[in-house]
Amino acid sequence: MTNNDGPMNRTRWLLLTGFGTIFLAGALASAEPRVTALMGGTVVNLDGDPPVENAVILVEGERITAIGSAGDIVVPRQAAVIDTTGTWLVPGLMNMHVHLGLILPGKLAAQFANETDAELALRMAASAREVLLAGITTIRMPGDRRHGDLALKKAIEKGQAIGPRMFSAGQALSITGGHGGRGKKHTYDGPYELMKAARKEISAGATWIKIAIS
Repeated sequence: MTNNDGPMNRTRWLLLTGFGTIFLAGALASAEPRVTALMGGTVVNLDGDPPVENAVILVEGERITAIGSAGDIVVPRQAAVIDTTGTWLVPGLMNMHVHLGLILPGKLAAQFANETDAELALRMAASAREVLLAGITTIRMPGDRRHGDLALKKAIEKGQAIGPRMFSAGQALSITGGHGGRGKKHTYDGPYELMKAARKEISAGATWIKIAIS
């Protein structure tokens, strides 16, 4: 018979315990938000005060935790530093009326007459990326085509696409004879039809509802 409590087995147990401790410490460290420091740029002050030159902005995870001049902000040693010297930094802009899938009458209508759902989604994704790169970090979409906006919103939230934070109404609800109702396959009249249609948009992922009644 072997002695399970012998020196060799105790050594193995200690090694395994030590490895488990190191693994747990590494997992806890990796769970901490990554710190990024944007250094050297000029921050626009929207309170009416002069801009902050040679500024430092600390970002932990997805949150800005500190903004100030280089002499006032302590940068953690582990921070990833991004040099923003020569640039102007402004808060993210918001656009409250965006149609990423918009097709205007004329040339665009002819160009996208036979656009598939997949082509629409890719076109909207490309537009969303351009919107974010222009400094617009939040958009509100008052109705768009075939729920391409809702699919794109989910993809952005999952990190599968690049774009701003989106608040979309899904497809706008039009009454018979109202704005946007001409040529639409479905229009809605009266409170019960509109309530049912609104529930369908909400269940599809809409965060607000647009009703065109004028």
